[in-house]
Amino acid sequence: MVTLVSSQLLGFTDYIGSITGEGSFRVQNVAVSSTTTLSDGSAIETGEATPRVVLKDGTWMQLGTRTSARISGHNIE
Repeated sequence: MVTLVSSQLLGFTDYIGSITGEGSFRVQNVAVSSTTTLSDGSAIETGEATPRVVLKDGTWMQLGTRTSARISGHNIE
């Protein structure tokens, strides 16, 4: 069975890209173990993972371990 959920129902009204990685990392304080969508202002905590952020225009960045970041448009804090 495949379930499709609207990104608007999940609060992703300002889709800016995705994050993918092996191991566990957190987006908006929710544990992720593979891939998830990023919305404008998403907070990321990598723990021991090194996930890759890919923005919808193709720009990408590899995050290091034990990194905390917030993604807004093309800015990272």
